[in-house]
Amino acid sequence: MADAALSSAEAIMVDAKAMFPDTPTASDALIGYEAPKAQMVSYQQRMLYRSKASEALTLAKDALVSFRRAGESAKKVSALKVVVDASMAMDRSFDAMMAASDELAMIKRTGNKQAEVDVSEMLAEVQIARGDAGSASQSLNEALALYRELGKKDGEAKILRTLAGLKLKTGRTKEALSMAQQGLGLFKELGDSKGEADCQRIINRAYAESGEMEKAPNRNDALKALEDLASAVENRDKSLWKTAIVELNKSSAYTQHDVQQIFGSALKKDRQAAASFLQQMGIRSSGSAPELVLKEVTKVFTYVGFRVGGLGYGPRFRCLNPTHALGVEGDVSSVKAVACLQISDEADDWEKELQYHPGILDGCLQSQSALG
Repeated sequence: MADAALSSAEAIMVDAKAMFPDTPTASDALIGYEAPKAQMVSYQQRMLYRSKASEALTLAKDALVSFRRAGESAKKVSALKVVVDASMAMDRSFDAMMAASDELAMIKRTGNKQAEVDVSEMLAEVQIARGDAGSASQSLNEALALYRELGKKDGEAKILRTLAGLKLKTGRTKEALSMAQQGLGLFKELGDSKGEADCQRIINRAYAESGEMEKAPNRNDALKALEDLASAVENRDKSLWKTAIVELNKSSAYTQHDVQQIFGSALKKDRQAAASFLQQMGIRSSGSAPELVLKEVTKVFTYVGFRVGGLGYGPRFRCLNPTHALGVEGDVSSVKAVACLQISDEADDWEKELQYHPGILDGCLQSQSALG
């Protein structure tokens, strides 16, 4: 029964993830992979995705309990993976973190190093997604020590790569550089070209952020791409622009100053034509449009403010996510409230089917609080 439940749960999650393909993991984002372009997702699609995740979660939880009782470590880890993935899909990262950390504590008592390293990686991925760099670093370091103890160089290289990306993200460039170089050596030894490229990208970014761009291994590749980018702007060549941008992102061996110099030079030669081309490519040149200012007001701050003012909204009427005040700098009359509203998880199924949910309607009014 447990095997069947796990198989069903895994199949359901595969089906759910297929709705949003090519979505990078949290650790992928650290390495520098770009997220896919935003796509419009209907309410029905989102609800179907969450429904599938919920179904998988229920099955995986039952399987996890059974495998835990039977002492089947490998299957237990597989079931936990579905529990974590499904929880994350339902935007319940805290539940995912607790599931992984609780299981890790139990596994540590058994002395099963492979299961421990698998769950440590799982936990780190959730912690990275939650923005908890400190805890993620600790989990990754524990996984690194375990991989070294197990003598698994592929796992060691993978953890070093993720740790390097995490260190770089938190501004610790020297540590990032050291770990990326260690990872690069291991990936070369293993013949893993993708791993090599990932570590090279991190090394390039580390040198760029530390002001030592000349030391970046792929600097020459980036300079060639920058030349192509300049040519693309000058000749209004969209195809060459796209190719140059891909190559720049692939190497990461450039600074924002490099790019600004190219744009500045093009604007000096023919401001109107260059500005028009850059705008088509999604780049706004200075002075081509009013400066917009976006001020965020967090969900917690919003509802604490309401509470202080005497309005105690219940869970079903706390539908606002972070709200923003958007307007032209210096023009008070242009300021507007921009908000994303979502029906509470505590709402009953019938509430979610309402065309005009009371919490959403009231949330539209609540959003005006962002205007001050």
